[in-house]
Amino acid sequence: MKKLLLSIILFFVYQFSIAQCVALATNFGNNTVVSYEVTGDVTVTLNTNNTVSLDLGSNFMTAAGPDVRVYLVNSNGMSDTALKTTKIANLINIEFGLVSCTGCVPLIPANGAKTFNVSVPNGQDIRDYDKVFFYCLQFDAFWDFGSFTSFTDANCDVLSVDNNNNFKLKNIIL
Repeated sequence: MKKLLLSIILFFVYQFSIAQCVALATNFGNNTVVSYEVTGDVTVTLNTNNTVSLDLGSNFMTAAGPDVRVYLVNSNGMSDTALKTTKIANLINIEFGLVSCTGCVPLIPANGAKTFNVSVPNGQDIRDYDKVFFYCLQFDAFWDFGSFTSFTDANCDVLSVDNNNNFKLKNIIL
């Protein structure tokens, strides 16, 4: 009986320790050049190991560019109009990597499932990020962005964030 109870407790502790929060990015279509717009599913996942994952679903699509990169951006209250004209270097961001790249070997296509995983930089508070931003570095040009609901204790109740930006499990009573 003790082994069964211990097994059940360990199962629940394990489940909570790998718990994560997921947000879907929406409202893409912010570029005046329609072919640059992003379509399809883009999911942001906050993991318990102080990392953020980004998944571009199998229906994801954008125009190919010389080096289209994806970022999480802290819009810091800027309007969507202002964000479109602000260079990525002037925005608080976390870079995930290349989404598409013409001329790259191997070629990185503009569609298909891609998953990225990055650590949250020290000193950054993931709760401040609210946009998934696509940007072409070679042309220093805005590509598209979508919004997602920032992670907070209210919508991500399995996790809490301490002052050192380390993710910790909240107290769980079994």
